[in-house]
Amino acid sequence: MRGGMIIVAALATLCPAAAWARSEACDVGAAQLAGMRENWTGPPPVIHRGPVGAIKVESRGSFSGKPDGVVSPPLFEAWNANQTHANLFDACPELQSLLPAGWRYATPEEEAMKLGGPSTWVTSFAEPLVMGDQALAYWSAQCPGLCAQMMVVLYRRGSKGWSAVGPAAIAMS
Repeated sequence: MRGGMIIVAALATLCPAAAWARSEACDVGAAQLAGMRENWTGPPPVIHRGPVGAIKVESRGSFSGKPDGVVSPPLFEAWNANQTHANLFDACPELQSLLPAGWRYATPEEEAMKLGGPSTWVTSFAEPLVMGDQALAYWSAQCPGLCAQMMVVLYRRGSKGWSAVGPAAIAMS
């Protein structure tokens, strides 16, 4: 039994819980980007660099109407307690290879304008927050002119990996 304890201690040292959680968050991010690739229409957006500010979810319900579309209380509270969410591509740089063709990071000028000019969308992705078999992932876009949209999507882990259940919060202007 002593040898087994040494192996467990070595694994705990080499693979801290934060690394495991980061890996799960990156798996959710990969599922999120797969959905974006399949559903994006229009010109490619540019991607916001840096952290994403506080994003509050007002209700634990889901717009999906599915029975499994309710955000667990601990996940709901942890999401709302977080004042700054890391940028998905800072947390998971390997996911940059999953971006659709033509997507790129915003230039400093586009970041300063936050509107991206007459034909450019500026989009943001936050690192997903994972708890158990649920995760919340954020996406937003500021479109040309004075419009924007954002979504916090509930994901659930199933036998085939992570899949979107439906939006936990949505806003448009």
